[in-house]
Amino acid sequence: MLSGNKAIIAEDESILRLFLSITLSAFGLDIKFEAQNGAEAVNAVREHLPDVAFLDINMDSKEDGLDACEAIKSEYPDTKVYFISAYPERVFQKRLESMCYDGYIEKPVNKDVLRSFLVSQSVIS
Repeated sequence: MLSGNKAIIAEDESILRLFLSITLSAFGLDIKFEAQNGAEAVNAVREHLPDVAFLDINMDSKEDGLDACEAIKSEYPDTKVYFISAYPERVFQKRLESMCYDGYIEKPVNKDVLRSFLVSQSVIS
């Protein structure tokens, strides 16, 4: 994947959602939608057909990022799904073992960490 790809972001914290939107746009991704919860993320994927979805796991909603990932991957298996969470990946290990997702970034995240991760995943060049 190279920059210019379509992406959606799902994050319930508005400051972090803004940071991700600005930073990912600066890296060349085309942010199509900024969701506040898992249900909005799934609907945004259905509407915008992004190449990449960045999902927070714990959001203030009934449907969290894990639920959203399962729905997205079942309907759109080629969409890359990356979790961005304040919790270490091992906290969700049991549930993640049975899931199809493409990567995990621990918060706090900064521009350099995000860039390195995305380059390593071939999301941006």
